Amino acid sequence: GQTTRAIKDYQKVVELDPKDIRARQKLGDLCSKAGQKETALESYEVVARHYADKGFYLKAIAVYKQMQKVDSSQLGIYSNLAELNEKQGLTGNAIAEYRNLASQYEKNDMPGEAIDILQKMKELDPDNLNIRVKIAELYASLDESDKGKEEFLDVLENLKKSGNFEKILKLYEIFLPLFPGEPDVGVGLAEAYLRTGKIDKSLKVLQAEFKKNKDNKNILQMIGECYRHQKDYDNERLTLQHLLKLSNKNLGYRLKYIRACINQGDYQRALNDLEEWK
Repeated sequence: GQTTRAIKDYQKVVELDPKDIRARQKLGDLCSKAGQKETALESYEVVARHYADKGFYLKAIAVYKQMQKVDSSQLGIYSNLAELNEKQGLTGNAIAEYRNLASQYEKNDMPGEAIDILQKMKELDPDNLNIRVKIAELYASLDESDKGKEEFLDVLENLKKSGNFEKILKLYEIFLPLFPGEPDVGVGLAEAYLRTGKIDKSLKVLQAEFKKNKDNKNILQMIGECYRHQKDYDNERLTLQHLLKLSNKNLGYRLKYIRACINQGDYQRALNDLEEWK
């Protein structure tokens, strides 16, 4: 038909003048319509490269987008699009293309390649915690738990600076099944529970941690805080007694201890200790 004749005509033009970019673009369009995927992609690729080399990134992006419509399974197109968007300063678009590419790699069971792409995304958007959580999850799936752990602890560090304990709690909930038996996780999880008002859960985790380490002041302080929230002043006082054995000069502990005595109604004990400490 007409299209086939037109394709042949444009192929002749391109053979005579390989630099005729318009003819190549037209040839790509016609082949795409006729379902000749490979020829369409070859023509478009030359056009896209030409524009990219000349620094016309938006034009190159438009051509690669056409190629994506012709065949969305070509992974090279995604990374070309990401790089061109990055050069054009369109960071959001670049990240979106990288995200598509990373999920294609995941679908094809290529976690290593997916991690490389996610690292590029992380460079473009260092504050995006989802990207970093994903990297850690993929490392865990590759049995490279040390690298995954580093990524997680880094994210935690950032979140702690912002004091967003809702997010920290979510992160621990992802973190725990991936890295079971991590020694420091319990205390962090307990703190996240405590700061988000889940006192019973916090106390349960803290009591388990306390059995492993009876002289950890951080654990003891949080246990005391949990008891105070539960209005269990007797146990709060006993916990502070334990802390004062570890640091008997700590004025903060003394103050909390006296408060616990008063809250408990044990004024005599409070007076006696104040007398002794004054």
